[in-house]
Amino acid sequence: MDLASSGIRVNATSPIARTAMVDDGKARGESGTDIPPEHVAPLATFLLSNDAEGVTGQVIGLEGSQLSLLSPPGARRMSEESPIWDHDSLRAALPRLLSEHQRG
Repeated sequence: MDLASSGIRVNATSPIARTAMVDDGKARGESGTDIPPEHVAPLATFLLSNDAEGVTGQVIGLEGSQLSLLSPPGARRMSEESPIWDHDSLRAALPRLLSEHQRG
């Protein structure tokens, strides 16, 4: 959203399609999909086109016939501060943040 005034669009897609990774999972007994990857290509080309002018800051899901706007990730609240984030401070802080996040 910060770059919209400069005409720069930034979006994320969350497509569901059959890929080598999905096929590997299905071979291990995991569920998967038979939606071909070319099904999601139109979403990517649309977002790259001038027709998507004004579409920015979105997470867009596409699964079969369903097109969805998903909640973009964002900070729930600031709960940890450190003058410098290094490996040790991250190792100490992230478990607390994840624990708080999972409790909701």
